[in-house]
Amino acid sequence: MSVVDIAMATYNGEKYLLAQLESILSQSFTDFRLFIRDDGSSDSTIEIIKSYAKKDSRIHFIDDNLGNLRVSRNFEQALTYCTAPYIMFADQDDVWFKNKIDVSLSYIKKVELIDKPVLVFSNSILSSETLDKEYGNNYSQDLDVTLKSFLFGNAGYQGAAMIFNQKLKQMALPFLANSCVHDYHISLIGLLLGNVCFINTPLMLYRRHSDATTKQNLTLFGRLKCLFEGDSILYNEKMLNYLKDFASFYKSNINTENINILNDYFEIVENKTSFSKRIQLVRKNKFKVRGSSKYLIFKIFLLR
Repeated sequence: MSVVDIAMATYNGEKYLLAQLESILSQSFTDFRLFIRDDGSSDSTIEIIKSYAKKDSRIHFIDDNLGNLRVSRNFEQALTYCTAPYIMFADQDDVWFKNKIDVSLSYIKKVELIDKPVLVFSNSILSSETLDKEYGNNYSQDLDVTLKSFLFGNAGYQGAAMIFNQKLKQMALPFLANSCVHDYHISLIGLLLGNVCFINTPLMLYRRHSDATTKQNLTLFGRLKCLFEGDSILYNEKMLNYLKDFASFYKSNINTENINILNDYFEIVENKTSFSKRIQLVRKNKFKVRGSSKYLIFKIFLLR
């Protein structure tokens, strides 16, 4: 058995897959296996994977008859093959730095507790499609890795930046029926049932399409403009519904403090109480968006 197993989900990724595979195979830490499941590509993705699997025994192509599962289920299925003590996700179009596994593994071993789910994720550098431009780090240096700061983000921590232990994987499988984002599910397992830690060091180039990169790096003025134009949301409905199902399914494993935090969050976003009461709940819990409770209150005011 390897020390680290990597789960990669692919779909029509021929354009960037070669660079990603080369970056993984060039890692300074070599005791890993890479399990790749394709979701029904119509380009040369499968041929690329098979050719690399022939050259390197660490690469395993998952050839099943399950058809197109879509992103979340594709990663879930690849995850079932991962039996190593530590597991990572890989996207098909990023480029890993040579020390990504080494640094991630060393860090999780330092913070891991016996028989407890542990999730560690690292920073990454936002890059253009061609990797010729960089837009800064994906996460701010003072990122607050707490449930209270996470909830209004409407997204999980970056899946491709994660490493987690086997205990977390066991508690995460199977994903719930309405799972739409794999890294959101894994993030919730870490935050509500275990521990989450952040490595501020960037360990990969996070390839972004131009529109997504621009939106991610909006200035404060740009964010306010989106708010006033109605192009901002307080919560994502799919994420909210999944969080409710998650909280119900894992209720016996979630401590009372986090249950209370979730209940206050639900009360705020469902808009079933007065504006003043919602503000009280924000201040009581120190809920934040982009590191700011004031910004969150402003969103609630405009979108109430």
